[in-house]
Amino acid sequence: NSDRAADAWFGALLESEGDSFLGPISEEHKQRLLQKVELVDEPVIAYGEEEWTPYVVRRLPTSPLYPAYGLETYGLPVPRRGAEAWRQFDVNGLIAMDYSGRPEGVGTDKELSEKEVEDAVASLKSKGAWLDDDSCDGR
Repeated sequence: NSDRAADAWFGALLESEGDSFLGPISEEHKQRLLQKVELVDEPVIAYGEEEWTPYVVRRLPTSPLYPAYGLETYGLPVPRRGAEAWRQFDVNGLIAMDYSGRPEGVGTDKELSEKEVEDAVASLKSKGAWLDDDSCDGR
C-alpha cells in the first residue's frame, strides 16, 4: 500500500499540467525518468581479469530477474519505506505532502516597482552586500 502511494506521489511530480518552462531539456530528462530500467544479468568476469573476484552472487538460471527495490515503475529509485536508503526518513510523511503543484509565475522574472528596487538596494548597501557598477571590476 505504501509502495503504491509512493509511486503515485512520484508520478504526480513528473506529470504536471502544461509544458515545462525549462523547455525541451526537461522533456528529454522526463522521458529518461519514465523509461523503465533494463533488466540484464551482470557480465561474467573471467578468472585473471582485473575486476575478477570470487565473491559474486549469481542467480539460478530458472530464477526470475527483478529490478532493484524502488525501480519497478520509473528509471529513478522511488522512496520506499522498507528500503535501506530511506530507512531513516519519514517516507509516509514525505509522500503525504503534494509537491506536484506548479506555482503561478514560475520561470519568469519578478516585476518590482521603483520603490521596491530602491528599498532592496538600500538594504543591500547598508549590510555591505552591494557594489556599485563603477567599483566592481568583475562586471
